[in-house]
Amino acid sequence: MEAHMEQGIRDSIEQFVRAGDEQDRDLFLKVTHANFRVVAPNFPAPGSIAFLERDQFASLLQSKQIGGEVRKIDFLGWEPIGPSAATVRTRLTGTKLRFENAFALIKMEDKWQIVQDMAAASAG
Repeated sequence: MEAHMEQGIRDSIEQFVRAGDEQDRDLFLKVTHANFRVVAPNFPAPGSIAFLERDQFASLLQSKQIGGEVRKIDFLGWEPIGPSAATVRTRLTGTKLRFENAFALIKMEDKWQIVQDMAAASAG
């Protein structure tokens, strides 16, 4: 993947994570596409799957029902899908929870936006 593309993707994911850590709804909306969603397998219970649309997630951030814990980001892998799409694997580690994530991103108007976050949580 080209260096400038990789940095733009990295920046978007870092901003997304910071939005969660700081419960910053506006930053979250800035880096996510209008059709963004979270897919969370085994949440809220084993065997179930939670789907959260962008507005639902933003509302949970704003009401401080999710986020608020600083997490360390480990980038595990990058996969370009042509010049304007990519998937990225990360591990986000906090003191309470650890997340394994697969992000899907698209590039629109020279800006990388997150379309989907598939996130599996476990105890930190």
